[in-house]
Amino acid sequence: MTTGERMALVHARKRLCRRLALYCCAAVGLVGASVLVGWAIGSDTMRRFALGSVVMIPLTALGFLCAAAALAIQTINPRSDRWRWCGRVLSGLVFLLGLVMVAERLGGFELGVNTLLFANALSRYPYRPLGLMAGNSAVAFALLGGALSFPNARLSSRYVRNGLTLGAIILSAVALVGHAYGAHALYSFDQHAAMAVSTAACFVWIGVGLILSKPQLGLGALLITEDAGGIFTRRMLPITLVVPFLLGLAWVLGRRAELFGRETGVALVVVAIAGIYTAFLFHSARSVGTLDQERRYALATAETARMRAEDANRGKGEFLTMMSHELRTPLNAIRGYTQLLELGVRGPVTEEQRLDLARIRRNEEHLLGIIADILDFASVERGQYKYEIAPVALREVVQGASSAVQSMAASKGVRLVQLGWLAEDGSTQEQGEPPYVLADAQKLRQALINLLANAIKFGYPGSEVTIAVQPHHGEVQVTVADSGRGIPADRLPHIFDPFTQVDTALTRTNEGVGLGLAVSRQMIRGMGSDIRVESTLGVGSRFSILLRRATTGASSKPLTLREPPPQIAQTP
Repeated sequence: MTTGERMALVHARKRLCRRLALYCCAAVGLVGASVLVGWAIGSDTMRRFALGSVVMIPLTALGFLCAAAALAIQTINPRSDRWRWCGRVLSGLVFLLGLVMVAERLGGFELGVNTLLFANALSRYPYRPLGLMAGNSAVAFALLGGALSFPNARLSSRYVRNGLTLGAIILSAVALVGHAYGAHALYSFDQHAAMAVSTAACFVWIGVGLILSKPQLGLGALLITEDAGGIFTRRMLPITLVVPFLLGLAWVLGRRAELFGRETGVALVVVAIAGIYTAFLFHSARSVGTLDQERRYALATAETARMRAEDANRGKGEFLTMMSHELRTPLNAIRGYTQLLELGVRGPVTEEQRLDLARIRRNEEHLLGIIADILDFASVERGQYKYEIAPVALREVVQGASSAVQSMAASKGVRLVQLGWLAEDGSTQEQGEPPYVLADAQKLRQALINLLANAIKFGYPGSEVTIAVQPHHGEVQVTVADSGRGIPADRLPHIFDPFTQVDTALTRTNEGVGLGLAVSRQMIRGMGSDIRVESTLGVGSRFSILLRRATTGASSKPLTLREPPPQIAQTP
């Protein structure tokens, strides 16, 4: 089964679980409404819902209606805040009802809410105090009301919700078993009140609905996942719940019919449980073993694919390096012959020819720049870069980078501004020179040149590119900002990806192959720092580099990092 098929199966199970949760809500609502109608028309059968001999009191039926409505709202999860608040109010009412009933049962006092509905009809039954809920029913309502009040997905709330739900299910399941086996003590903890069969069934339905309403959280996750735990749970859970109950019921009925003695009945039940569970255990273990074999095969396939990808990546790097070197040789020859022609070695050069030679030289420099980026990218990707980390005079590096792109800015009509050493808030200029930082001077200069060239390239005549240095939370921040076109929000997460261009149109006028930012970020990360970007479309972009302060000057010995830097990230 493929990963997509597994995910589709999991989503289908989620939808099925939510549908079953709504069915549970409908069943509880039907029972609650029928019981209230029974109290209204005086039908003892409807008050018992035709089950057992104990009736459900009106307050219990009303509580079930509130619980069913609250659970249905949580399961549907409407977008309207009004409906969500309605669900919270109903959950709070169920929780409050349980607390009040428990308090009255333990404290021996009455608040008057027990006889608000059908007081005359309640007086005909021997339950005392009149209309007071049975103790186990009150506790179950408090537990379910508390579970309904924790609908969010936080881990702590999940644990509380699951614990309260399991407590209510166990309490009501004990009452159901007591009714089935005729064990009065299991469903009646009080002298004059007991949990009805319909009441216990509704508590179980609400509890199961709570688990199924959010199957991806807590206990429900084991019912929908396609891993070994999910498969084992789905196989064994029905057997665990049904087999002991049926065997116990068979033992009780056999004893009543005097088909066997106590010792014989116990022995038969033990042998039956052991045999049934062993058979299903072997069956489930075989399925889990098959799943584990599929997992090991998938891991082996993934490892083989990873090794092939690494081989292909190494081959790509070697190809890029070889081709770059092969292209650089004829380009250097073109440069040499162009210089000879410009110097007039081959004869006099006219003004038109000189302009043509200047265009050839610019295009040749552009191609050499692309080749240099490709070589840097291939070297970085193979981890062949070494970093000489030492205290670096930041002022010299910034001025060197600014000077390198000054002619490019002038030809583009972009104003290049060096703001110097600013305060941390960027408002006023600090006294003194920018500090020393721990970096590789050459690679830091190259990264700043790439950022400045990129800002100039995407600027327009009259726009401004600034480079500033300022302290930032104990470190030093170098910022390159521009007032150009900005970067679209959907392209911003990918601008550091190799071979990525903001403008991907075939008619784009900006040069480059999209390696400058990728290489620059990798260089900065190799020095233990990073590049951050902020941009607003139509306003401009801001690239920031955080560098560590150096405690000493340039006399310190450089630290050579021979470890390869981390791989180029695919997100900024």
